[in-house]
Amino acid sequence: MDSNLVRVAKMFKSVTKIVCIWSLLGWLFLGVPLAKAEPANESPAVNQTQEPKLSIKPFEDDEPETARFKAGLRLLAGFSQVHYVTQSCNAQENVIKNYVSRNGSVFARIFGSLKKGGAFDDKYRALVDEEARVASQAALRVGCPAALKDIEDGGWDLYKGVRFNKDYKLFSGR
Repeated sequence: MDSNLVRVAKMFKSVTKIVCIWSLLGWLFLGVPLAKAEPANESPAVNQTQEPKLSIKPFEDDEPETARFKAGLRLLAGFSQVHYVTQSCNAQENVIKNYVSRNGSVFARIFGSLKKGGAFDDKYRALVDEEARVASQAALRVGCPAALKDIEDGGWDLYKGVRFNKDYKLFSGR
């Protein structure tokens, strides 16, 4: 009887984790608002000091915290890329479930850290979403079977996949 209770508790924990991760993904993708159109009769305000173009790409002159922040955004984009690829390829549920079980806690830690720092607003969500869309389109060019196999084999894992190795180390301070 005790082993059945333990098994049910473990199953509940994994289902709860998956629901939380997909809820975060939904917030990430659906939380990006539509751009507002400027009224035709008003001229846009001229900004004397233009903000630099936002990017999640690393630059040599990035401050350490900026580099870490951008690495976190790239990791979120990587998680989102898997979401796009699996949806586009109509992946079997076990592919998604296995990926989330391997990467869910890493994703939650990164997302929580960025959100807690107050640095994950609409403009950064849009950057992450755009990066994920572009990269997932590139991944889909190899074909669904190859892309899904790469996901299943851990090639897209945030903490150990070759794609994200440098970013994970930078973000986690290792």
